This record gives sequence, structure tokens and C-alpha cells, in this order.
Amino acid sequence: MRDNDVVTPDEKATWIHVQKKSSKMDKPSLVKVGRNAMTRALERLANLADEKPNHIGVPWERVKRPKIQTEAWRESTLRTFNIVELIATQNYLKRDDVEWHIMNYDVVPEGQHAMPNIVLRSGQALIYDGHHRIASLWLMGADTVTAWTLEA
Repeated sequence: MRDNDVVTPDEKATWIHVQKKSSKMDKPSLVKVGRNAMTRALERLANLADEKPNHIGVPWERVKRPKIQTEAWRESTLRTFNIVELIATQNYLKRDDVEWHIMNYDVVPEGQHAMPNIVLRSGQALIYDGHHRIASLWLMGADTVTAWTLEA
């Protein structure tokens, strides 16, 4: 998948795609994360200071979360984003949840979506849902993340 490829929700994508700058992936696939990447991510997480008990601050600029009607997501498409260019819409991440996502990067908990949701507004990519998943990928060394995207 290239950065400008678009996949519609009707294609029922259920994979998590992370693309390193040096990769040559043309099709979506699960990330192969080595034991060392998980160990390094857990060490990086342990070194982050708590901003309140058992919560770390998000590693991105923060803005207020936009109001989006649930049915609007039916029009969303998949796009790939540079993780460092994203903007958070929440202030804190539960440390235990980020750790869980690192340890279970290939598991989608019941009732959750595999892919994060990002809203494009005024040229900015706002994380609407998936802060913990994206943070865990970032801690594991991912440069990009593919997410359901909606322009608002």
C-alpha cells in the first residue's frame, strides 16, 4: 500500500499496517515485531514520567476533540500518516493500556476497532480514536500508521 492509496470501509480491512521508511511493502500486512522491539518499547514506556498516577502524557501536540456523528465514519477511507505529525485529542494515556497494546500488538480486543480513527481538519491530522494503539506502535519504532480517516 502506498501513502496515497485509499481503501473504503466496505473492503472490511481488519489488519494493522505500519510501514517503515525503508520497507518495500506494496500490500497491507501485519507488522512483524521482534521481541527486541517489544522489549525496547517497554523500556521506553517505563522511562516516561507519569503526569498523573498511572497515566503518561500524550507525545503529541494536543487540541480539543471535534464532535463527529457516528454515521459520518461510513464515509471514511484508509490513509497512512507519519506518527510524529499527528495531533492528540486527549491529554493522557493509561500506562497499563499502552503496555497491553505493546504486548498484544496483533490482537484486537472485543468491541474495539483494529484501525485508529483520524479526523483531517484545517490541514491537521487529529487522532479521534486510537491514542493508545498509536503510542504503542510509536514506542515500538514505527514511523507511520494507517487509520480510518474522515475530513471534517
